[in-house]
Amino acid sequence: MCVVLYWLTYRVNDDLCVVLQPADSLIAAKLTAATRTVPEGTFAEAHPLDAKTAKRVPKHLIGHCLTHKQALDLIKRLDSRR
Repeated sequence: MCVVLYWLTYRVNDDLCVVLQPADSLIAAKLTAATRTVPEGTFAEAHPLDAKTAKRVPKHLIGHCLTHKQALDLIKRLDSRR
């Protein structure tokens, strides 16, 4: 099986939570995030990251609920390295 890094977005209270979750399918990523990472929230959207981008994501950010600001900072970091 091929493990992909998924960018999952949830609405938690009146804010966003982004989870970078490795899994072999989208449904597995959503289940893992919902049971281990995301506080009470509503799933909004998901995107698989391509392998090149996934390799540039800092390991300490994977599997955690990132705030909106943390997610924006990561996007800027990833975008600046293109």
